[in-house]
Amino acid sequence: MRRADVIDLKVNLQAAGFGDFSNTNYYGPQTRSVVEDFQNYYGLDVTGQAGQDTINKLSEVLGNPLQDGNYHDNAVTIKDYLMTLDYGDFSKTRYYGPQTESAVKNFQRDHNLIENGIVDGPTLSQLEYEITRPLENGMRRADVIDLKVNLQAAGFGDFSETNYYGPQTKGVVEDFQDYYGLEVDGVAGETTLNQLEEVL
Repeated sequence: MRRADVIDLKVNLQAAGFGDFSNTNYYGPQTRSVVEDFQNYYGLDVTGQAGQDTINKLSEVLGNPLQDGNYHDNAVTIKDYLMTLDYGDFSKTRYYGPQTESAVKNFQRDHNLIENGIVDGPTLSQLEYEITRPLENGMRRADVIDLKVNLQAAGFGDFSETNYYGPQTKGVVEDFQDYYGLEVDGVAGETTLNQLEEVL
């Protein structure tokens, strides 16, 4: 098809992080493919046609208040998540500015998400998962410092108090788990943290 609103569609898809178009009014194989990628990413029927469901979802993504230039109460929570996950240091205001957008893009890149700087459904789900999952080797998270302090207080390990959960931390957690008869997996999950709290 050729139609004037194809240009708007392409501009909006690019703003949402999908495709790289010449802004013509032609809806060709490239546009169809990008629309399919968009539909697949957001769990829509993958038709390659920009029907009403697709247009509505695109409007929803672009109208999301959690993106550059907006003020929103949830921006404070997003900044907390990003700081906990070592993606920067922010003032805890309702403003979602370029620094927050950049950190979100870095997070999205690290987790194979679309890098649009918008805290859309997939990005929020991934943030919530990363902030709540058990601590394990290779992670950086603010509560790793608390874990190290508590392990040392319980007589295990001698750490530099960084937010990095590396092989040394894993080894000490395994020692702790072995000593208290827990499953030895080197992951600081709920059972291990509860035992540590009980000891302290």
